[in-house]
Amino acid sequence: MERAQESGRSDIELMAQTTLSDLLHQQGLWKEAIATCQRAADLFRRAGQPVKQAMVLSNLGSALEEENRPREAVQAYTEAASLYRAADDRHGEARVLNARGNAFYGMHHMQQAERDHKQALTIARRLDDRLTEGCALVGLGKALLAAKRPRDALPILRQAVSATRQNGDTNQAVQALCHLGAALMDTGRGDESFPLFDEAAKLAPDTGPLDILYLGTQGKVRSLSTFLLESVTAMEPSDQGGHAHSQPPRRKRTKKRPKRGR
Repeated sequence: MERAQESGRSDIELMAQTTLSDLLHQQGLWKEAIATCQRAADLFRRAGQPVKQAMVLSNLGSALEEENRPREAVQAYTEAASLYRAADDRHGEARVLNARGNAFYGMHHMQQAERDHKQALTIARRLDDRLTEGCALVGLGKALLAAKRPRDALPILRQAVSATRQNGDTNQAVQALCHLGAALMDTGRGDESFPLFDEAAKLAPDTGPLDILYLGTQGKVRSLSTFLLESVTAMEPSDQGGHAHSQPPRRKRTKKRPKRGR
């Protein structure tokens, strides 16, 4: 990097800064990535390359989120979206709108999150961009669910499951399945949610079953894990004669539900 700066050639430094930024992101060195992205964004601005500047600003936003600086992340995403829009790069604009929607979701600003994901969804469908469409549907469904609108979230999350199954985005498919399960539970149809959690677990074999349940239930994991434990206990042989227990142990009733998490 020092040699690139000493060379006085901005094109070499730009290439070096971009490569370094990617490496820092891969390694999870977020503070260093933030500084590198800021430097690269400034260089691309001076070089008159708005699309590459927008790409770096989008990376800056994700690094800022990892450092728990969501407001600054939103600013970076907003600038990136404006640059993409001015350059008529609608694919880039839709992707960064989804990113900003997720940042608003993390800040519990569900109206802004819903707005961004709806805009991203509209653009993605016009472009037939299936990956971005799937991300937008998942983000929109999550935002509606977090806003305590599970009935509105249900059809969106069903579309999200269908879209992510088709586009092969495993990470988004797991989220879609789990949040659809949560929406079904919130509308009194919890028995329909377990096959969805099972499918999610198969798609993400490295993710523990309780993590899958936690993602889907957004805080109801305690009651569900108790239910599963009791079901297993009921099927185990008793100490006396090798027969299954006739009754599972009673569950403790909790007065308060845990709050929804991200």
